[in-house]
Amino acid sequence: MTPNVLVLTHQVAVSERWRDALRGHGLEVVTQPPDEPPAGPSAAACVLDAESFPDGDALLSAAALADAHDLPVAVDLGRGGDCDELVVEIAKARVVSFPAELPAVARRLARVVVDARDPRLEFVTLSPDGGALLAVLSSGQTRLELRPLHEDDDGGPIASITLVDDGRSAEIVTAAGAVFRFDPSPAEALDGTLVGRRVRELRIKAGITQAELARRTGIHRPNIARVEAGKHMPSLETVARLAEALGTSPARILEGTY
Repeated sequence: MTPNVLVLTHQVAVSERWRDALRGHGLEVVTQPPDEPPAGPSAAACVLDAESFPDGDALLSAAALADAHDLPVAVDLGRGGDCDELVVEIAKARVVSFPAELPAVARRLARVVVDARDPRLEFVTLSPDGGALLAVLSSGQTRLELRPLHEDDDGGPIASITLVDDGRSAEIVTAAGAVFRFDPSPAEALDGTLVGRRVRELRIKAGITQAELARRTGIHRPNIARVEAGKHMPSLETVARLAEALGTSPARILEGTY
């Protein structure tokens, strides 16, 4: 079945330009007004036409609701529009401010949808301390997998890592001669709720407030609150910033969050 992208808009022109942009990526567009309850086939992603929402709060609410339902979000601001920075973060910067930006944003949204159904590895290496495998998916998502990765992984040096099966797996050879594969299946994704709980536990243990953690990391306090509440899965870079501010390691934050 062809994945559907839900476009929330009152404007036929917006619907048509997204339909044209996504058709080449094998995606169909389902359009409905933003003030109506969802109907029709389940969507794999959501596009929000900012001009069809009464105000910024309504746009933010729609973006947050889509994100809470694990739908990748893109935002169409029209020509030279603007929106709350939280909307930009929820949309992972998939924001169209001018028509010329639409093809690139549509391509990025399509990659996320396709990767969710058939994840591919683009780059795999060991973390600097050798205690985890760092993987970058074709969607741009990152994954940090703590070792041992397999029953044959002794935690020692890795001799080689090779992408196989068109990026669907990585073949890993240890210095001791063991050979096994790492598969980036969706089932292995990090649990955002557990990551958030872990960040909160470590912050409280360190005796600092969300405001202080925001100051140390440069991350806005509302965004830290969203991470701790399990509403947003932080990137590996963000996990590293949080870990440094909390005086711990990324591996300790991610431990037990699978």
